[in-house]
Amino acid sequence: MSAAVTSRPDLEVTLRARAPEATASEVETILKQASAEAVDRQAREGRVILTARIQTERLEALRERLKSLGPVQESVHVAPRPGGTLTIRIEIRPE
Repeated sequence: MSAAVTSRPDLEVTLRARAPEATASEVETILKQASAEAVDRQAREGRVILTARIQTERLEALRERLKSLGPVQESVHVAPRPGGTLTIRIEIRPE
């Protein structure tokens, strides 16, 4: 059984970047610093998709770090619960 996130994410983020592959590496580092779990990376048609689980108390810091990398759009499917974890999907697309 894979530890990767496979169900619909609680939060979807789209990040625009000049170099999606390089930006994805930066995002992976940010996720590791945020103690994210089950981080999975997929490259498709010039874009990179990262999925992970993160503790809700680390979400705001993650959002700020992502915004520092480029324009961000979010779609929240489930409201974060204090003290819980949520599944996040980050799609990095070319500008």
